[in-house]
Amino acid sequence: MILALIVFFCSYYLVVAGLMAGWKGSVKERKRGLIVDDNMISVIIPARNEEECIGILLMDLQRQEYRDFEVIVVDDHSDDGTMQMVLAAVKPGQNIKVITSSGTGKKLALTTGIRAAQGKIIVTTDSDCRVSPAWLAIINQNFQDQKTNMVLGCVKMEENNTFLGSLQVMEFSSLIGSGIATLFFGFPTLCNGANLAFRKDVFDAVGGYSDNFHIPSGDDEFLLQKVFKKYPTGVHFMGTSGAVVRTKPQRTGKDFINQRIRWAGKWRYNRTVSKTLLAIYIFLFQLVTILLPVLVLNGWLSFPVAVGLWGAKVFVEFLFLWSVSRSLKSKWNWPSFTMLQLLYPFYVVLVGVFCNFRSFTWKERRLRSGKEKTG
Repeated sequence: MILALIVFFCSYYLVVAGLMAGWKGSVKERKRGLIVDDNMISVIIPARNEEECIGILLMDLQRQEYRDFEVIVVDDHSDDGTMQMVLAAVKPGQNIKVITSSGTGKKLALTTGIRAAQGKIIVTTDSDCRVSPAWLAIINQNFQDQKTNMVLGCVKMEENNTFLGSLQVMEFSSLIGSGIATLFFGFPTLCNGANLAFRKDVFDAVGGYSDNFHIPSGDDEFLLQKVFKKYPTGVHFMGTSGAVVRTKPQRTGKDFINQRIRWAGKWRYNRTVSKTLLAIYIFLFQLVTILLPVLVLNGWLSFPVAVGLWGAKVFVEFLFLWSVSRSLKSKWNWPSFTMLQLLYPFYVVLVGVFCNFRSFTWKERRLRSGKEKTG
């Protein structure tokens, strides 16, 4: 049993070391080359109850260096002042359209926007994000190669001067880093729709979000899997710092858990054997980590061995998170890292269980994992 545990933990150390290598290989700053084609870009923003933040994003978009673009805000049936805020911000002559979603849910809102788009490059982001003036110019640069069909960008969570916020920053960095690292090795697992771009004809060629409209999350990841399956050499990462999109952490612990349960709910719909096995592997590793004290108390594992296994886990995860945080220019927070080491295994196990049974509230809608209205 001890030997099996050591082998299991060592396999995890190798996985994290691989993630670190993939991340470092991905985030090399790239020089901008010669622009030979100004692609018309359509920025799609699905919006539901975002009156507090969407105006800031629209201002960021009007400050873009790149000018050949349009913005399409798709109202997902907001019941606050979101649309009044958007309409008030739109001035005559500006390249901003406001339309209403043809159904309910983010995927239908995105589909509505994409169908109305004039650009041959589609860019998606979220209403609560901030973007740099160079963002669309960098995206256009990445699509100069006609073989590029989709590009992924980093999303950085910003501090909000709270301990919960600091925990989210570090946890979110691990998700972003893992997604980019696995793409580097040709095994894409995660991406974020707040910073995603793809060709409109490619979206149509893979069937868009068909077959997963009923799932409350995963618009980005399901589309990534479809595009990568059809065009395995056409999906790339934008490693330029100016392409990083910034977002905010959830304000309350309840909102954070609801968001993560919504995200986790899509894992059981990943139909590939490899991704199913990966999800099971991560779940089991965190479960075994929780059980280390139980094994020691029952005399099945010595205390020094348990401490050694856990300490090595902390060390390799520190190296990975430190690398990602430095690249994203995120402030390193030792108390948050320490607390995350203690809480994360419980968080993964509980979310992994609850996402299969528990309903949750998101954007003032009561949802259940795997069930979302589409009309």
